[in-house]
Amino acid sequence: MSWVYRRAGLAMLITSLTTACAFVATAAASPLPSLQLFGLFAACVILFDYLLVMTLLCSACIIYHNQFETKSGLCCACCGGCFPAGSAGDFILCNATKYGGCNNFCEEEEKKTTDIAREGGPETDRAEKSVTVRFFEDTFPFNLIVKPKLVRGIFILLSLALLGPAIYGASGLTPQTSAENFLPNTHPFQRFITISNAFPSSYEDETVNIQIVWGIETDDPIISTTNRLFNPDQDDWGTPNYVTTWGLDAPAQLAILSACEILQASDKVLRTYDTESGNTTVEVQCWMQAFKRYREDHSLSFPVPGTAADTSAAVLAWAEDSLIEGPTSAYAYEDDLGWVADGASFKLAWMKIRAACLIRERAYLPAIELREHYDVWVALLAQINAVQAGSLGDAMQIVGAEGNSRRNKWLHMILQETYVEMAITGVGIGLGIAALVLFAATANVIVALLCILTIAACLCCVLGTIVAMGWQLGEAESLSMMILTGFAVDYVVHLAHSYITSNSPTRLERAHDALRDMGISVFWGMLTSFIAAVVLASLQLQFFSKFGIFFLLTIVYAYLWSVLFLIPVLATIGPEGGGAPITATKGGGDIETTVSTE
Repeated sequence: MSWVYRRAGLAMLITSLTTACAFVATAAASPLPSLQLFGLFAACVILFDYLLVMTLLCSACIIYHNQFETKSGLCCACCGGCFPAGSAGDFILCNATKYGGCNNFCEEEEKKTTDIAREGGPETDRAEKSVTVRFFEDTFPFNLIVKPKLVRGIFILLSLALLGPAIYGASGLTPQTSAENFLPNTHPFQRFITISNAFPSSYEDETVNIQIVWGIETDDPIISTTNRLFNPDQDDWGTPNYVTTWGLDAPAQLAILSACEILQASDKVLRTYDTESGNTTVEVQCWMQAFKRYREDHSLSFPVPGTAADTSAAVLAWAEDSLIEGPTSAYAYEDDLGWVADGASFKLAWMKIRAACLIRERAYLPAIELREHYDVWVALLAQINAVQAGSLGDAMQIVGAEGNSRRNKWLHMILQETYVEMAITGVGIGLGIAALVLFAATANVIVALLCILTIAACLCCVLGTIVAMGWQLGEAESLSMMILTGFAVDYVVHLAHSYITSNSPTRLERAHDALRDMGISVFWGMLTSFIAAVVLASLQLQFFSKFGIFFLLTIVYAYLWSVLFLIPVLATIGPEGGGAPITATKGGGDIETTVSTE
């Protein structure tokens, strides 16, 4: 087991730390609690997996090696009183007793495989390697690609030639310009959604409401001390941060009416058509206009004279008047007025007016299209805020205040744009961490730079492939890119570490040693990950399917670039020579492993 630790322990530590650090960096750089949780959870999984492999698995192997490997059948299954000879129970449960059973297990003087190995002899001779092991240690890629100089040079040149189109393809990756699919294109539900999104909103569609709000701080609207990352189930969502100087004096009331007129005149506000009456209605809900008509119907002055407190009292009286009906009723606007306790009465703390925009509520639009709508409403808000009067102050816009996250289109837009930014940040951070770890692990500039080149080439090939498949940089692609480097580094580090620790004098022999040590392990690691990725890619939900395809492409390209480019390049220009040997004991002999410092 000491030999096993020396052979693979450091390489496993390097790959585990690289992947875990990439996840932690993703969590640290992300402003989104969901991505922070994802990064921390994935990093913990990687580290706990490494710790369990290096402790629990190795301990279990030693226990089996020393206590069970030389036992026949189900050791200690029966301690006497077995089933009748020749019966199924005798064969299944009592076979161990014929070879000593519990008595044999409990004998202290029994030879264990460790004792046999120390004594030497024919029993310690290595069994002939299987065809699969010999194929990946000697035949592929060493004898077929690495050893012949001409073939090796051809593969290096072909890899570099492939890198050009891959970089060009990766540069064509653009943010999502169409709605992301939740299901395959051929699924009936997805076809319905796609066709529905292709049509603009009509007067019969339910669209998203834009809320123009006054009375709340625009830069810091919510006061909250709750950390949503570590307290996701906390009910404390914060308290509104009111503007203490806000109020509705006479000039502010007139400014609210002007804001309503600006919205009603805009062609970006939904207009509904009544087929029976032939009337067209601009969908702006302005409580100030209803309040003005109420005051005029009751022969009261408008705007309300006096201070903001006088206006607040007048609005409260209007809201409490249960006798009014029709267009001057306050009932339709009860959610547009925010009250706070003020002694024995209430004070108006904030207010809003509503306008239906042209974004259909059930439409799933890309960030680039939502940004166009957002800029339109930013311009309208600037026009409204230009009418400064009295104690009104600046307004802010809110979309989807009904509590349904699907209606918050601006949040959806910000999330998409954040995913794109995080994808670029994740790749950069991942490559930086990989570079630091590789320099520290190999202590060789040439090997570290070649590894970074291999990883970068793998990333370019993955991105170029998804662009060729017609993908754009959406939510699934961005999340996949954030963790791409962590998965691409594994095979590169294993082979590079085996190369750098080889005690062979020539580059070609060191490359062969790397393939002997890690060739079959790297292949089986790639194959098991490939099978898991295929299962994930076959799912109907496109988020998981895309992640599976991304993962599949990453591990395949990482493996191919490692064995078809990195190893041939190391066999050509890698460091030679040796350093101080590290001696480890395997069986009864010493094994020297030399770490190069060139």
